[in-house]
Amino acid sequence: MMKNKLYNLYLYLKKDFILKIALFIFIVVVFVFNESGYMPVATLVLFGIFFIRHSNCITKFKLPTELKLLNVWIIWALVTGLFVSVNTDMFLKSFFSVFFLVLTVNMLFFILSYDIKNLIVIIFAIFLCGLIQIVAIRYGFQSEEVLEGEREYGLAGNPNSFGLKLVYSSIAICLFLGKDKFKLNLKLIISVFLYFLFMEGIFASGSRKSALSLLLFTIGFIGIYYVNKRNVVKISNILLLVLVLFLISQLFLPYIIEGTMLQTRFQMLEEAGGIAGDIRYQMYKFGMDLFAQHPIFGVGLNNYRMYFYTHQYSHSDYIESLTNTGLIGFILYQSFFVIIFYKACVLIKKVRFKTIRFYILMSALIVIIIKFIAFGIILYFSPQPIIIMACIMSYLSYIEKKYKMNQLNE
Repeated sequence: MMKNKLYNLYLYLKKDFILKIALFIFIVVVFVFNESGYMPVATLVLFGIFFIRHSNCITKFKLPTELKLLNVWIIWALVTGLFVSVNTDMFLKSFFSVFFLVLTVNMLFFILSYDIKNLIVIIFAIFLCGLIQIVAIRYGFQSEEVLEGEREYGLAGNPNSFGLKLVYSSIAICLFLGKDKFKLNLKLIISVFLYFLFMEGIFASGSRKSALSLLLFTIGFIGIYYVNKRNVVKISNILLLVLVLFLISQLFLPYIIEGTMLQTRFQMLEEAGGIAGDIRYQMYKFGMDLFAQHPIFGVGLNNYRMYFYTHQYSHSDYIESLTNTGLIGFILYQSFFVIIFYKACVLIKKVRFKTIRFYILMSALIVIIIKFIAFGIILYFSPQPIIIMACIMSYLSYIEKKYKMNQLNE
């Protein structure tokens, strides 16, 4: 059995080996070294290899609706931003960055549509990126400023980014575990150990959004695992189980985070007056007022900071997209996420194969986690969550196509 698996893995890696290596390097750069400026180079190399070998395949794949809307959004952002931006240089710099990311989403869709099994490379690379971050902490591969600080950075630009990258790596672990029955074996032991190792790293980062995201994901994963055992999955059953697990977790969380940087960060929030005392709350309020003044076209990409008194961006994907591109742009952009989630919910009810249904459920859960994270970061300025969304979009499009053609199997 093991020999067959290894042989199948060998055959998979042998096919388009150079493309898989380029894809692996691209993911490592995006999830570890994106602040270094290497991402454009890794992206161009990946796309160049794909174009050279499989450019004839691109015309065979039809863009899904959600990706078309995302493409329309970036065009809308360009056209409106040129007229409304107070700081044109800041707008153009941000636009080219976001445009490049949207282009990356399109190219990843083609790569995964050509061979959906390339998701294996992506998931494994994301998992490995978490290990790289942990090694950087353990062996001091960080700048002196980071080492002197109280919060861990790893190889990320800030502790919050570091925490979120470990959340994505934790998700990769659960995807590798899959829906298989949990047995006390080496695979499970190693997976649980690494999961807690990443959790420890998140606590050390002091990132509240990362810790809450991991908590929600962990509870959701447990709920999906148990509910998916049945022939018919009811979303209400998942939500009920998740609610019960969340309430139970509240009894143990204070003891789990006791003495960690995460506990200190939550205490600091309470001392500042809770959510209402956090500057992000003021950013939300100001953002809604700014939207009321510029409801249709917005103020241009990254120009929110030109109006806010501290000249910071809004720290919210919702406020930033609403104020930057107006109501029309907000609908176009957020539809990318809404349609992907809707597709997952529809497929959950249709697909009866438990293995496939498990990954569809996990796709829906990951979208929820990313949209929760979006309350604290701007997704289109952060390549990692958008790359993950591109993978989910491609997978669901593949399953949807196979379902219509009646070609699904375990």
